[in-house]
Amino acid sequence: MIKKNINFRLFVLLSTLLLIYSVFRLLFFLFNQSYFNEITFTELCSLFFYGSRFDLSAIFYINSIIILLLLVPLKVRKRKFYQNTVKYLFLILNLLALLFSIIDFVYFRYINTRTTAEIFQYIFMSTDVWVLMPQFFVDFWYLFLILTLLIFIFIKFYSSLLINLINSEFPKSFFLKFLSLIIWLAVSLFFMRGGAQLRPINIASASQYTCSKYIPLVINTPFNIIKTINKDKIKVSNYFSSIQEVEKIYKPLHCYYKRENAFRNKNIVVFILESFSKEYIGALNLNAADENYKGYTPFLDSIIGHSIVFDNAYANGKRSIDATLSILAGVPNLMNTAYILSDYSANGINSIAGLLAPMNYTSWFFHGGTNGTMGFDNFVRLAEFDHYFGRNEYNNENDFDGKWGIYDEPFFQQMAKELDVSPKPFVSVMFTLSSHHPYTIPEKYINVFPKGNLDIHESIGYTDNALKLFFETSSKMDWFENTIFVFTADHTSESYYSEYNTKRGQYAVPLFFYIPDNQTPIRSSQIAQHTDILPTLMDLLNYEGRFIAFGNSLLDTNYDGISVNFANGLYQMIYNNYLMSFDGRNFIEAYDLNNDNLLENNIINSLNADSILKFESLFKAYIQSYQYRMSMNMLSVNKNG
Repeated sequence: MIKKNINFRLFVLLSTLLLIYSVFRLLFFLFNQSYFNEITFTELCSLFFYGSRFDLSAIFYINSIIILLLLVPLKVRKRKFYQNTVKYLFLILNLLALLFSIIDFVYFRYINTRTTAEIFQYIFMSTDVWVLMPQFFVDFWYLFLILTLLIFIFIKFYSSLLINLINSEFPKSFFLKFLSLIIWLAVSLFFMRGGAQLRPINIASASQYTCSKYIPLVINTPFNIIKTINKDKIKVSNYFSSIQEVEKIYKPLHCYYKRENAFRNKNIVVFILESFSKEYIGALNLNAADENYKGYTPFLDSIIGHSIVFDNAYANGKRSIDATLSILAGVPNLMNTAYILSDYSANGINSIAGLLAPMNYTSWFFHGGTNGTMGFDNFVRLAEFDHYFGRNEYNNENDFDGKWGIYDEPFFQQMAKELDVSPKPFVSVMFTLSSHHPYTIPEKYINVFPKGNLDIHESIGYTDNALKLFFETSSKMDWFENTIFVFTADHTSESYYSEYNTKRGQYAVPLFFYIPDNQTPIRSSQIAQHTDILPTLMDLLNYEGRFIAFGNSLLDTNYDGISVNFANGLYQMIYNNYLMSFDGRNFIEAYDLNNDNLLENNIINSLNADSILKFESLFKAYIQSYQYRMSMNMLSVNKNG
């Protein structure tokens, strides 16, 4: 009779869900094996074991209401309506959770982190998901086979199991019925918390079992989503007793006064190159570890030789929507939610457009995507740009790529024409498009550029050629010589070479300044990050004034250089040739970048106390200053900066 007992059947139900989560973890690993290529079989087995703690947490979070409905000892349980409600609620909640896990089988390779609750905002606030869905079906058809199989299993197996559960034998005593309900609710709370420890487990809790790179293997996507729901509210850390004490160590307020030279009315053009990993650019890999290394950007290679180049530059995030804030306003995104989607999106910021507006600059933001894509148009308004120029403004569907927007080559040419008639001086941003998945290029260019080792490589070659043609056109225009051109990428994409498949390499992007009237090349090994671009441009212009930026001018010879980002619940900083990870309370990793290029040897336990203390003070001050200023709306000098 035990097999008909409701407690036994409920145990079977939850156990099979745990098995499915384990199978999904295996599939997640297999789909992303190149990222986890250094893990041993023994390590993998241990991560599967520890991952069950996070699986059980997600399972009980999702199914706690189901458990309650199944165990409530009321006569209504016998009614068809009640039984169908329980059945469909179970199927919808669990299939939805596993659907997001399936999406991460491929989406992870682009962002190197599990999907967060932010995905719901993308789905309901942007048309991008729906526009790209048909292409997603074509490119990743095998995921839909997995989903179809999963739905079949759920309907065939779980539907009958749930009905049997509802009709299972209850203890005859009301006391035992009530006790059974209380025990299961207590068990649910225990597993939701991840155990009986003081604090419930979170994403960063996975770091106690593995290095930060492998955290996505320990956690699961439903857990990641659950733990990031309504988590964009910042809780200011109290590492230091006051903000005054914090800013004795790190202060993002920049004051440029008493310049020896007058302000330079130079035009500025910032190219934010979609998914252009440093890995793809030959001139930035002259000392590549792989002797068979290949690059895909002959034009960029040619002008890098006449530019101010920063060889150790890093993005502050892995999403396009984060890059605009970091590059154009000097503010990294150290939250689970993108700034533009967060409760802080109305905060005042010191953008390059806003800072230069009093100097009579006209500001432009060009992006060939459908207006509204990635929230760029909203950000541009918040950042005080005068003009947004997208697919609508381009107004020629003959150049539409069928997916994202206008091909790079014709759009670049239109940008040159718009700038030629624009009032001068101007600041212009071009966020490129064609090197975004699905990497569509015009038919006339198919098989013209090297296919390379990854799908993206051909489109990288296409955009590089589009840049070449843009420069051929714009170099004949009067404004060209009086312009500073900035080149960087929004984030990295897939990696082929091992050195870029690390916690450092996955943020490595190009960063160089090309100034036509001063082509004296400079190569710097100084650590740089996206948030350094705004202060550097202000320095190049001899700007006088105050502004907030969580970076520094790269022309400052006294600047040591740092790079900060946040992912998988951990902060990461590169400083003094070390990469360190911090979970908000403790340092959990340290790597010597000079002697450990592949980040294989965690030396956190062998660093001397003085080294850790210096790192710790800067790290904590940076984080607390960011949290305080974001929460208090002090990201602008106009807000008591």
